[in-house]
Amino acid sequence: MGIISVFIGILFFMNPCFRLLDFLPDVIGCILIIAGTSKLAVIDHRIENARRYAVYYAFVSFMKIPLGFYIFTHEQGYLLPATFVFSVLEGMLMVGFFVSLIGGFQYLLSRENCDDKHLKLSENASVVCFIFAIARAVVSFAPEILSLGKQKDSFDYNFTATADMNAAYAKPYAEILAFVIILIFGIYCAFVIGRFLTAMRRDRDFIASLGARYDKYAEDNVETMNLRKVRFALLLFFLAVLLWFNQILDFVNIIPNTFSYVFMILGTVYMIKKLVCEKLRSTLFVYIPLIALSVYNNMVQYSLLSSTDIDFIYDHMIVKKVPVMLQSTGDLWRLMIPIVVEYVLLAALVVSICKAFDSLEFIRDKDTVSIFEILFGIGTAAYFVSCCYVYFGQFIRTANTFVSQKLDVYVKYDSILSLFEWINLISFIIVLYAAYRYGHDVFVRVKAKGEIEE
Repeated sequence: MGIISVFIGILFFMNPCFRLLDFLPDVIGCILIIAGTSKLAVIDHRIENARRYAVYYAFVSFMKIPLGFYIFTHEQGYLLPATFVFSVLEGMLMVGFFVSLIGGFQYLLSRENCDDKHLKLSENASVVCFIFAIARAVVSFAPEILSLGKQKDSFDYNFTATADMNAAYAKPYAEILAFVIILIFGIYCAFVIGRFLTAMRRDRDFIASLGARYDKYAEDNVETMNLRKVRFALLLFFLAVLLWFNQILDFVNIIPNTFSYVFMILGTVYMIKKLVCEKLRSTLFVYIPLIALSVYNNMVQYSLLSSTDIDFIYDHMIVKKVPVMLQSTGDLWRLMIPIVVEYVLLAALVVSICKAFDSLEFIRDKDTVSIFEILFGIGTAAYFVSCCYVYFGQFIRTANTFVSQKLDVYVKYDSILSLFEWINLISFIIVLYAAYRYGHDVFVRVKAKGEIEE
């Protein structure tokens, strides 16, 4: 019934956070929990609420990875407010998750008249997990307060410790102490909840009764089960579309497409297993070169642009450093081909996934093409084209400027790049809206039980 998956997912919550860096990303644990509670959620609404909290927590944890890495490496002055915000959000979501999950298990145990020993273990796990969620949030944030230290002059919004901040000297020791405390408490918490989940899973009568209730529910609620499957698949792909967002800071795309492709893989595998879309099985091999190209393109972009240094003083151009590949326009095609191939493969996958949804056996009006599907296709094409130019347009600007040695050439290509950046942003908004409406259209076309039987 997914109890092992839930326990392994919870283990990802038990490690301490060092500033904003999470050594075992909670988003992985959330994904395991979401998958593990897929059957349990239809039996009790509390577990369904826990699953919903896990979805919200996954989004917050995922956004913490790129933002935390960027702040930690480039803008350490924002560590204090960022740590506070993420600690509060994660603490609230973790408390809601544990209260709903363990409360749901307690109800199911009471309903099945199980051993009182299970309920005693659940009560201990509930208290320990609640305290751990609060303690983890507080301890993750508390050491950063020492960054304020003693202010020399007026209040400084840049909370970076300096030599005159006496309290800041204690910060490294406080971080080590906090790390050890949460690590030990996390191990104890994992032990307590592990005892409860293990005892519950070993109760064969209880697990058998849960399986029977799930099978009965699935038999009596065919349409509801299909709706749940379609909704979860659509959610995975919508998250993938959301992570297409292209925002480059300091020559790095802060949300690489690689993250998006991970959600696309999960959605594809889910559709193959749960929705029996065998046509998508052949597309799994496409993700291998797609991910490789994504990593390669991001590395090339950063390595070339970070080593480029061209300054303008009035109408004079001062070239300090330009990579050999960007000193002429003849070699630019080598940079263009990988990014073009990446987005061509991505477009082909999007088309295959849309066709797979429309071909599901319990979807009505399969031949109908909605306006949102057309809008999604046009918006996606415009977005992919603009993404390509935003990527290698910077190389075109640098190469042509270096060859011409003129400021007006730089301004010309910079204006073109700005135009495509606006197209990129506008088309992304259109894609998000159309993807949501298209997914909703697919969702409402799920046939009722009577129609499926006919």
